Amino acid sequence: MRQRSAHRGRSRIRVRIGVIAMLAAAACSSGNSEPGVAPNLAPATRAGGTITVAAEQFPSNLNVKIPPLLAWTGRTAGMALARGYRLTPDFRFEPWLFDSDCRVANPSPFTVSCSIRAEAKWSDGVDITGEDFKFTVDLIRANNLPAEGYNKIERFDLKGPKAFDMVFSETYVPWRSMWASPFNPTLPKHVLEGRNFAEVWSTCICVDGKPFGSGPFLVDKFDVADRRLEMVRNDAYWGDQKPTLDRIVFIHVADSDAQVNALGTGGVDVIYPTAQIGLAEKIGLARDAVYEPALGTSWEHLDMLTTVPGLDDVEVRRAIATALPRQDLVDKLVKPADARARVLNNVFFMNNQPQYKANWNIYPEAGDPVRAAQILERAGYVKGPSPDDPYAKGDVKLEFTIGVTTGNRIRELAEVIVIDALKKAGIHLRSDNDPDMVPRAGRGANYQLTIFAWTGQPDPGGGTFWRDDTLPPRGQNTTRLSNSAVTSLIKEADTELDEARRADLYNKADELLARDAVSSIPLFQRPQPLAYRSSLV
Repeated sequence: MRQRSAHRGRSRIRVRIGVIAMLAAAACSSGNSEPGVAPNLAPATRAGGTITVAAEQFPSNLNVKIPPLLAWTGRTAGMALARGYRLTPDFRFEPWLFDSDCRVANPSPFTVSCSIRAEAKWSDGVDITGEDFKFTVDLIRANNLPAEGYNKIERFDLKGPKAFDMVFSETYVPWRSMWASPFNPTLPKHVLEGRNFAEVWSTCICVDGKPFGSGPFLVDKFDVADRRLEMVRNDAYWGDQKPTLDRIVFIHVADSDAQVNALGTGGVDVIYPTAQIGLAEKIGLARDAVYEPALGTSWEHLDMLTTVPGLDDVEVRRAIATALPRQDLVDKLVKPADARARVLNNVFFMNNQPQYKANWNIYPEAGDPVRAAQILERAGYVKGPSPDDPYAKGDVKLEFTIGVTTGNRIRELAEVIVIDALKKAGIHLRSDNDPDMVPRAGRGANYQLTIFAWTGQPDPGGGTFWRDDTLPPRGQNTTRLSNSAVTSLIKEADTELDEARRADLYNKADELLARDAVSSIPLFQRPQPLAYRSSLV
């Protein structure tokens, strides 16, 4: 993205802007880029300058490997550290640090061979080598970090400075995902070896106080008090698409309406708000604003902590899924931002993926509080003497808290709709909103019900949101679900090389999650509205 002089008309956008992963894209001068805050927007006249981006969340620290992992940590600090792959809008893994797609060199023992671009370097001029990839694997294991895939590497063989083999203890099909997320960057051995990783890079990704990394932009300033993060161009960046901006400034603006207002008044240049009622119209009224909606793998869901009394009963969770008016949420909150939006009925695949099956349509999309109440009564729950009393069984009343991110207008409205619908089914919810609701939920304990989004990848491999061996902090099973059958199916899918069979296994796991587990209810595939000033092209 480059600045554009005011006297010229806006040039054609040269890429399709869709959000598949994090906003960890480079601001580049030509070709396709990973979508996001700094998409490949071409200059009309001059390069350089600074853009300001409104960030819905603000990272509590810069270490992209230490949970809880906020999306905006990846969208900001994640730009400083390159990965083996980037993710593209058409659900592909595009080699980034790798000079080509890695390949399965041997089915038994399962061996993946990778080679690194000859020109790939750290910002201090040191080559990025296989030693860095091996160091990353060893560091993840040694620090008890989320290790899905890495924990299956039995041997890491260096084949020269720029090549290596990963020999797995078993067939592991989603190996590309290990090197594709902004939370899975390659780490520098020559900088981090011997240091306590839990304590480094919390407030700066730097060496001796100087910005450091391998991506197109480096973290220059990070101010938690002012909630401001600044990134500066990496002049030593080795990629094909050279960054042209001098600086990207992220400021914390949690409220979606405030983001639109800031865009209209010139307070910010780029916003990436949550879809909301009237968003397109509001942006259309903003001075010199361009609106680009897209669909990706980010999806909204309602989570229930399965260890909470009452929510530990799957019949209660089934009743909640039955009463939930998911179609109403889509019609009122999402379609105004993107008319293509529809109810999501799968937790592994998005509506526009060929493997998608509507397994969660066993629950009425319109919601049915009468049927939900019948489920509760069959399970032994009874109403109190007053019609306004919640259902109860023994000492357990169906009264819970529900929390969303304060200032996230679409989730606050969704919360109101959900509270009203569940009250009709005899389940009472009380709002417990928090600016840091997502980190709370990410720790998997300090909530009861919550609504937020996960940003997935083209490959659903790992399924760590639902496996009973991936409880926080080792994984992201934040609902603390325990279902051995689901875990078994996900693990089997991760070892299945036949793509059709593999998709079938994930869909079988999804059927079980819908029927027998019901811990994360899919709501909708999130529109990814990006808006920016027309002086940027």
